[in-house]
Amino acid sequence: MIAIPEIITHVNKIRLPFNINAFSQALAVAALNKSHEIEKTVEVIRKERDLMFDSLSHIPDVIPYPSSANFIFFKVKNGEKIYQALLKKGILIRNMTALKEDFFRVTVGTPSDNKIFLNTLKEIVTDK
Repeated sequence: MIAIPEIITHVNKIRLPFNINAFSQALAVAALNKSHEIEKTVEVIRKERDLMFDSLSHIPDVIPYPSSANFIFFKVKNGEKIYQALLKKGILIRNMTALKEDFFRVTVGTPSDNKIFLNTLKEIVTDK
């Protein structure tokens, strides 16, 4: 929107905090009409999250924290080195060290993506 600041101030009072375009809204409605597909996807994410948590628990110097979301927080020794090594291998995780040193967040992905992440993390941690 292009307008004088006074108008923008008034519009901001009534607009939603997250702008969602018409295309995204139509996709959301379509997804809601296929709730059985969403339930299947959620179940796959839950299974993968549990497998990922278990696998992280068995990697030396990695401490995962239980999650009910589509991601897992974990702590690892020498976090910055591990993070940079993952980046060099093309794996991007969320660096949470601004909140707590050596803490990271990994999003649960596809089974093959999760396997690549876990194998790479294990390789990096055990090679240090």
